[in-house]
Amino acid sequence: MKDKEKNVLDQEIKRMVAKERNEKIEDQDKEEDKLSKLPVILGILMGLSIILGLVLSLLAVFNS
Repeated sequence: MKDKEKNVLDQEIKRMVAKERNEKIEDQDKEEDKLSKLPVILGILMGLSIILGLVLSLLAVFNS
C-alpha cells in the first residue's frame, strides 16, 4: 500500500516539477520576445528622426 502511494506521489511531484519548468521556459521566451522587439523599434524611430531632419533642412533651405 505504501509503495502505491509513494509511486502516485512521485508521479505527481514529477508532473508539478515539469509544469514549473515549462512555465519558466515560457516566461523566458516572453521576455526574449520583448527584448528582440526593442532594436526594431529603436531603428524605426531613428529612421523617422533622420527623415524628419532632412525634411526640416529642406524647408529651411527653400524658405530662406
